[in-house]
Amino acid sequence: LIKEVNELFGWYYPETVYQFYIINAPLVFRTAWSIIKPWIHPITAAKFAVLGGDWRKRLDQAGISLTGGDLPRRLPSWKAEAERLLERETLETLSLGYMPHDDLASLGIQAPG
Repeated sequence: LIKEVNELFGWYYPETVYQFYIINAPLVFRTAWSIIKPWIHPITAAKFAVLGGDWRKRLDQAGISLTGGDLPRRLPSWKAEAERLLERETLETLSLGYMPHDDLASLGIQAPG
């Protein structure tokens, strides 16, 4: 996953990502990150901040404020989210890339279907 995210951001946004925050990552992720991090280029690795329970304080220190409410205590699983999207979209549409209809409308783009 880290490799895919790294390749995605490295390919499409080579130096535009200043900092990538991962909030409340599970222990498995934090452990994997500590193993993988030494193999990633130091400049790229420094762009990732894995935050635990003190994430609000760390974001405040970085001058970042979240708008639109607080983060939910728990997000749905990937499977549940995929099933929800498949109820609204075709697999073909999702395989091409997905953007919520509200986001498309805000850009003046007609949602498919």
